[in-house]
Amino acid sequence: MTETGPQREGDSHPCPWCGEMNLAEREYCRKCFKRVSSRESASLAAAEGKLAAALAADKPAAAPAGAWAQAAAAVPLILITLHLLLAGDRAFIFILDHVNLAFHEAGHIIFGFFGEFIHYLGGTLSQLLWPLVCFFHFRRRGESFSADICLWWTGENLFNIGFYAADAIKQELPLVGGGVHDWTYLLTATGLIAKTELIGRAFALAGAAVCFWAIGRIISRAVRRARPIDTRA
Repeated sequence: MTETGPQREGDSHPCPWCGEMNLAEREYCRKCFKRVSSRESASLAAAEGKLAAALAADKPAAAPAGAWAQAAAAVPLILITLHLLLAGDRAFIFILDHVNLAFHEAGHIIFGFFGEFIHYLGGTLSQLLWPLVCFFHFRRRGESFSADICLWWTGENLFNIGFYAADAIKQELPLVGGGVHDWTYLLTATGLIAKTELIGRAFALAGAAVCFWAIGRIISRAVRRARPIDTRA
């Protein structure tokens, strides 16, 4: 996730903000996380470093093991996303959805200070807020793989929200501690209670789009990193 180990000599530069030495291919400082070079410059430096290593060895640059590991990590994400698409409102991902539920319930408490409507909406807002906070945090640090995992997590939460919204009339899903069904209240208050199925499907489709977008980003980046550079004539 983070840059470790000693810096290579000759291809590092100090951060103009904190003075920390950073590799030329790093877009953000590893200490203060502020931008130290443009994305284009960082990508060019990374490519030049890979080319220099290949020239020194007089053979194609080997694909980094991390690229294959990231590509492999996309496989379970694809399977889970397909399961969410096909299983309908009975899909539940063990451990992950317990974490989502904890964030959901915390959202009712956090947003409960802003009135009754926001109180009921707060669970949904919290389910989306925390994955997005993690996404932007890792993006700011230049850790693209971790950011895309959090982006996929956001999409998975959209699936859950869709299942919950579609249940507003039937109310078959168990509620933590009983009480009022969030989406029954929200859709009744907004006059949309007759469109529960449509709203649920819209959330599910949005979730699928975000999940597959994140998976596509992971795979495309892994393919670029795994592609060897042949420097031989």
